Amino acid sequence: MVIFVYGEDKFRSREKVRELEQAFRLKFDPKGINVTHLESAKGGESIRDFLTNVQTIPLFGEKRMTVVSGLFMTLKAQETDEVLSSLQSVPSSTILVIYEELDEKMFEKKKIFESMGDKDIHRYAFPILKGKALEGWVLDRVKKFGG
Repeated sequence: MVIFVYGEDKFRSREKVRELEQAFRLKFDPKGINVTHLESAKGGESIRDFLTNVQTIPLFGEKRMTVVSGLFMTLKAQETDEVLSSLQSVPSSTILVIYEELDEKMFEKKKIFESMGDKDIHRYAFPILKGKALEGWVLDRVKKFGG
């Protein structure tokens, strides 16, 4: 399973990534030993680290979660096909969360995003909220937290 979480609204998109990780931990891995975070955008892990991690089977559990931040910001043109191939062959034991702080329209035009189709793919776009949408979101948050 591949989950794309992206958009310019960093608060809501990061919150979604945290929700996904919490749900994973509750269901599959309370201690978090099968949760890995890779930070491509900060000059951290390489594409090779990403490719290896995606194909790794879980340790002492049935599922593993890999959260990758900033993959598309650092992806070089010559790496695109290799990453696409890896994304299309994610093992059923892996839940891959790709988090990007890119404009959703720009991100959705990326070759990799377009090439994925709908094969066990989930997409969560978080554009900047304005006007009535922002007001509605604020009211929902107030209700959610007992205000």
